[in-house]
Amino acid sequence: MMQGTISIKDLEISCIIGIHPHERHIPQNIFIDIEFDSDFELVSQSGQLSNSIDYDSIASFLTSWIQEKKFRLLEQLAEKACLKIFEKWPEINCCRIKVKKPNALIHAKYASVSITRCK
Repeated sequence: MMQGTISIKDLEISCIIGIHPHERHIPQNIFIDIEFDSDFELVSQSGQLSNSIDYDSIASFLTSWIQEKKFRLLEQLAEKACLKIFEKWPEINCCRIKVKKPNALIHAKYASVSITRCK
């Protein structure tokens, strides 16, 4: 087994997220960092995307899914996103997600939560 990590940094998603009344009606941008581990042995030998995990598919899937779900809490979003990734891509062994919410605090660049889940 040749364990490797694929990363997506600052995936920008416009969505409904938050607990305050105004946040339940107006989409806001969040940024997500995603890292996932899987076996790179087959793809390193074949050079074929079909033997790897297509990060574009993960980014597109998470964007649509998060926009549909309209989460209230960043913690809930991060946890459920890892579980959805495991469900849809069973070859992923470990998932790390950081969700950043700009403008959550007046004097901070962003508030964030991070989660790591491994099988």
